[in-house]
Amino acid sequence: MDRGKAFGLATATLVVMVAWLLLASRNSTRCRGPGKPGGFRIGKYDLFGGWKRGRVERRGFFHLAERGGVWWLVDPLGCLFISKGVNHVDPRGDYSPPLGYSPYQVNVEKRYGDFGGWLEATVSRLKSWGFNTVGAWSYGELSLH
Repeated sequence: MDRGKAFGLATATLVVMVAWLLLASRNSTRCRGPGKPGGFRIGKYDLFGGWKRGRVERRGFFHLAERGGVWWLVDPLGCLFISKGVNHVDPRGDYSPPLGYSPYQVNVEKRYGDFGGWLEATVSRLKSWGFNTVGAWSYGELSLH
């Protein structure tokens, strides 16, 4: 695949992901309220987000295991795990050199007063959308929730 096609595919994928996140955000807040699960069925998943009906050997830590010729990430309880997450979830946002500050951080502080309020709302929102991980460049405190 040449670079032009790869860039076009990556751009189209990003547009679809942003549209999905905006739709999920609007529907989660408007229809169910923040923190209430939407399409993510809590009873089907364990406390780590692993699929309860897909079980392999329980080891007490995340590991890889082969099942039916397919390699899976497995959670500490032995349930098959598919990581669903986003990168760069951070109340500080991105610093803007032309402005000399981070507009997102300013708005977080206006709305929540401190990062603790943002953290509580963000964890609730991400869980309600079915996310079970946060990726690279995310706020360190998120990993504790």
